[in-house]
Amino acid sequence: MPATDLFVTLTAAAALLTCCLAAGWLTDRDRLLSATRRWRLPAAVAITATATGGSLYYSEIAGYLPCLLCWLQRAAMYPLPFLLLAMPRRPQLLRPAAISLAGGGLALAVVHYAIQWFPTSLGAAISCSSSAPCTAAYLWQHGFISIPFMAAIAFAATLALLAADHKDRT
Repeated sequence: MPATDLFVTLTAAAALLTCCLAAGWLTDRDRLLSATRRWRLPAAVAITATATGGSLYYSEIAGYLPCLLCWLQRAAMYPLPFLLLAMPRRPQLLRPAAISLAGGGLALAVVHYAIQWFPTSLGAAISCSSSAPCTAAYLWQHGFISIPFMAAIAFAATLALLAADHKDRT
């Protein structure tokens, strides 16, 4: 499926971005903040919009039924591109909301990913429907990349970009 390859590649790019931001944060924070000032917010918008589009692609075109945890992650992801677009106008109001959504979405995605890895022990703890179980891994690329993994990377990258943007403005 070519679209899956695209989303997996974009996930890898977001993961690399997150690692670079973390490494820069630990080594030369001032240089990192200066070098990334112009593109942090546009990158966060692009990441969240791509994640939203990928989610819609997998459910509406590929036909994957979202489970309960998928729906909750969507509830956290879908408003993010719009909040981030509006953030330059009302940062004090919108930044906490965006951080809360991204942090909550990251937690849900990590739990969902763990359930996919350990379906017998963790899957029993979450009540999902039989038509869309939380344990189902509709795709499993390279032996570890699933839809919740891609969501977790998008949420983590967004949090990293928001953290750098917040530190730069304080």
